[in-house]
Amino acid sequence: MEKEIFKQIKKKYGNYASFAIWGKDLNNVNIIEKNVEILHGKIVFVGLNISKSINKFQNFHFKHKGGRDNWLKELLNDSFIFKGAYMTDIIKNNISSRQNKLKMSDKEKEKNLELFEKELIALNTKPELIAFGNKTYKLLDKIPEKLYKDRYKVSHYASWIKKNDFFREVKKVENKILSKNK
Repeated sequence: MEKEIFKQIKKKYGNYASFAIWGKDLNNVNIIEKNVEILHGKIVFVGLNISKSINKFQNFHFKHKGGRDNWLKELLNDSFIFKGAYMTDIIKNNISSRQNKLKMSDKEKEKNLELFEKELIALNTKPELIAFGNKTYKLLDKIPEKLYKDRYKVSHYASWIKKNDFFREVKKVENKILSKNK
């Protein structure tokens, strides 16, 4: 990723976005800035919303009770195409620990979709989108197709899914992307 794009992403979107790269400590996000050259927006993992207030780039890098961000670390950190991928939430300013507790008006939803579109444009790529969960995937229906190559759905890693099943779903998407780009 170009350093200037990275700086803009950090400034505008760092409070709910991150990158698929981790060091030994799940919570230490310093590894992100130390590895800008391997960060990319070719693939974007998309969650619904943040579950709590966080610091810059801490989304998807936070060890907390019941959290499974460590699954993402284990699965994505060694992947050829996923390591360094962009990670964000489609709903920006609505914090809720459970998707079923997330309440917002249609106007708020539209505002968040516009912000997400601007975020995709800021990446300066046409990415593959990977949605965590059904609600996120359905919201991606409203995103103009000209902003992305393709979109995929996997279960949300915090849902009632077994680790091996989640890993299998993500690996299946990885294989589809790899075979499509041969």
